[in-house]
Amino acid sequence: MPMRRSHAKSRLGCQQCKVRRVKCDEQTPACTRCVKRGEKCSFLTSPAEQDSPSSNSHGTPHDCSQEQHSRHLLELELMQQWTTITYKSMAYDRPDAQPLLTIDLPRSALNHEYLLDAIFSFTALHLASQSQDDPSTADYYVSAAVHFRDRGMARVAPVLQDVHLSEDDPEPRELYALFWFSALAGVVTMAMTVVTQHSPSCPAFPDVPIGKRFISMEIALAQLWRGTRAIMDIASSLRGGMNLGTAPPPVKPHGKIDKELVSFIAQLETLVEQSDSPRSPADGQLEAKPLYRQSVELMRKAIETFCVSGSLEELMAFGPVLGENFATLLQEGEPLALLNTLCYGTLLDLVSHKWWIGSAGKALVDECSTALRGCPEEWRDLISRARRKVGLAEALSPSMSVG
Repeated sequence: MPMRRSHAKSRLGCQQCKVRRVKCDEQTPACTRCVKRGEKCSFLTSPAEQDSPSSNSHGTPHDCSQEQHSRHLLELELMQQWTTITYKSMAYDRPDAQPLLTIDLPRSALNHEYLLDAIFSFTALHLASQSQDDPSTADYYVSAAVHFRDRGMARVAPVLQDVHLSEDDPEPRELYALFWFSALAGVVTMAMTVVTQHSPSCPAFPDVPIGKRFISMEIALAQLWRGTRAIMDIASSLRGGMNLGTAPPPVKPHGKIDKELVSFIAQLETLVEQSDSPRSPADGQLEAKPLYRQSVELMRKAIETFCVSGSLEELMAFGPVLGENFATLLQEGEPLALLNTLCYGTLLDLVSHKWWIGSAGKALVDECSTALRGCPEEWRDLISRARRKVGLAEALSPSMSVG
């Protein structure tokens, strides 16, 4: 194979050209391609991440200054959006959430850059979700969200390693920041899947095709939020305990319990008990039925908690509480794991008004029912009811695709 000719490579291209995977001439304040398309041209890479002058033939002090200015403007925009609008979508209708999310959390983020990156990533996805009628702008904010997500992950890795290796208790302020970073990392994964669900490639799962992304999302959330629960356990074990800002609010009436969902779970419970004791296809020693019984109880409790108080905490704890064994069964396509996840999708659809949840519940029902096309006859009534509950066609025909 002939050797490639060496060339000076730059990473200073604008975000719009990066999204389109085309070469950027890096002209400022706007590159030639963006000028021709009449688009806003923005640069994200910070000076510390730029190529050195010896390897970059285009970098000039003016370029660096302009790029840094654009990045700072974006970060100011994101923080302003978070403290005035986006935080509300994380508040779960709690009156005590405003000072926590708009004062305490940003203050912690100023001292822990990985947490700041998580806030920026989530907020950029919110702006992307509000720009769906302008694909170029939506792509710009998704690209920014990926940038901040990746940078935050890189920044938090050595901190987590230090906590893991240290024999001393973690410093409370560090633990607080790690808890919220972990929680936001899961929400970012969900939001990124929702916002890009119709795109050919999803940045959260670049190798997973449309039709399987939301099952992959549920598996990833079980792993990510398992870490969040571990941090909560560490915090509760510290002398005197530690407040992470997650205490549930006083219960207030929210609405009547959804009897149809209760009947779904009862029907699922019957199918679980009637089934042979399934085991993991990859690990014959892993008996699955106890996990499925636990899943039924978790969903039953989540329905009651949400309908009585409006709290999402039990609902979002489904994957983390069931843990890696359930995630493994789901990844292997074990039919009862898919059926349990399908029923969970009907619960998740209750909160589709949250932009970062959106149609995730509906998509879970669709993907799981598609994977269960060859299911036992006695399962089909429950699957049809679940599809109807979330607004899908009642039955899947052999030619029907996920949409």
